[in-house]
Amino acid sequence: MKKDHIKNASWAGLALTLIFTLAFSTAVFAATKPKISTIEKKTSTSVTLPITYKTLKNKKVKVKIQITNKKTDKKTTVTESAKLNYKGEDSVIVDGLTAETDYSFKVKIKKTSSKSAKYSSWSNSKETETEK
Repeated sequence: MKKDHIKNASWAGLALTLIFTLAFSTAVFAATKPKISTIEKKTSTSVTLPITYKTLKNKKVKVKIQITNKKTDKKTTVTESAKLNYKGEDSVIVDGLTAETDYSFKVKIKKTSSKSAKYSSWSNSKETETEK
C-alpha cells in the first residue's frame, strides 16, 4: 500500500508541475502582446488608439498599425513613433480614414534604440466606427 501512495504522490506532483508550467507560460506569452484600450477619441477621418505595452516602459518605440476597413476587408499598414510612459502607455493617431466607416485595428511594437529589435506579436484587434 505504501508503494501506491508514493506512485500517486509522484503523479500528483507531475500534474501540479504541468499546471504551473502552463499557467506561467500563458502569463508570460500574454505579457508580450501590446494592448489597444477602448477607443474613445475619434473624428470623421481619424481615431486615437490608446496603447499599452508593459514590456517597454519609458522607451521610444515604433508602432506598426494594421488598419482593416470592415466593409471592403482592405488592409493597410502604417508605422508611427511613440514614447511609452512609466506604465508602458501612449496614444497614436491614425488619420486619413473615411467618415462613417467601420474599422478594426491591431498593433505591434518594437524598441527604436536597437537595430536588432524585433516587433512584438500583434495585439488583439479593436473595432470602431468613424464619426459622421
